[in-house]
Amino acid sequence: MPPGVRGGCATRQFEGVSAAPFGPANYGDRSGDDLDAVHRNRALLRDRLALPAEPIWLRQVHGRAV
Repeated sequence: MPPGVRGGCATRQFEGVSAAPFGPANYGDRSGDDLDAVHRNRALLRDRLALPAEPIWLRQVHGRAV
């Protein structure tokens, strides 16, 4: 992992507040989902995992063009 990175995870197992077609637990702020819902989902995940600080959220790219 890059310097300063202590771990990483991906999940779709937690409950969230996003509506279809994004929900229930969408963490992507560039997906077209309501940003308030995304921020609430991130807060719920952070609380559930008892993280000491805000994680660094990555921008996932689907496809070959990066």
